[in-house]
Amino acid sequence: MAPVLRSEDERIQFFDDCVPPGIDRELGLIVVEAFRAAADFCEPRYDPKDSHDFRGYMRRAEIESHLSRVVALSPGLVLVSKPPNINGTWFHTEVRSGPVIITSSRVDFPGCPIRQARFRYSLAQSCQLNLFTDNEDNGIPEDAALYAVLIYGKHPERVDAPGFAKIVFPLPDGRYAHGIDLLLRYPDLRHSVSDVPAETIMSPTAITLRPQVRLRTQQEDGSGL
Repeated sequence: MAPVLRSEDERIQFFDDCVPPGIDRELGLIVVEAFRAAADFCEPRYDPKDSHDFRGYMRRAEIESHLSRVVALSPGLVLVSKPPNINGTWFHTEVRSGPVIITSSRVDFPGCPIRQARFRYSLAQSCQLNLFTDNEDNGIPEDAALYAVLIYGKHPERVDAPGFAKIVFPLPDGRYAHGIDLLLRYPDLRHSVSDVPAETIMSPTAITLRPQVRLRTQQEDGSGL
């Protein structure tokens, strides 16, 4: 029988035991670099309003594509795949290390429920180790997995740095506990975030946010921009 992970500390310890050293730091670095790359590309090219709208898409593309580089850190131990959604219209990246499955998602703030997407719901529901209740009588199978999500979000003042980057372990409804704060665990990443050129600071009056139009339902595409 696989272990029952009753507490958040047990889930974090299980994650650290199963994921090779350096992978979690690399995930945090990927987020930091994605924010910087999106700002460097968009800010000189586009009107502030257009840049605001496009940065999220580029950040997601940078993160999803660069998740593949973790394989080089532990060849044979870490696998990366890019499965489609049920309609074949959208793809996401899955990092697998033993019984741990990792995907990524933007959230508005730490603690904000992760946006619903069918693949996230299925993973959270099927990964029986990721449970917040005592289910020892349910018979956890030996091949059960722990589902983790790399969540990230905007900085309150800067466009080229994330406000946070964390590994969390969500329930099917998107709720989660505190998880692993990657910028706190690795102070060099936090220093990288704070050491940003002054000209990238956003003025509160620099742009007027226009209403966002959802181009497709979050439930189906799982974009999590």
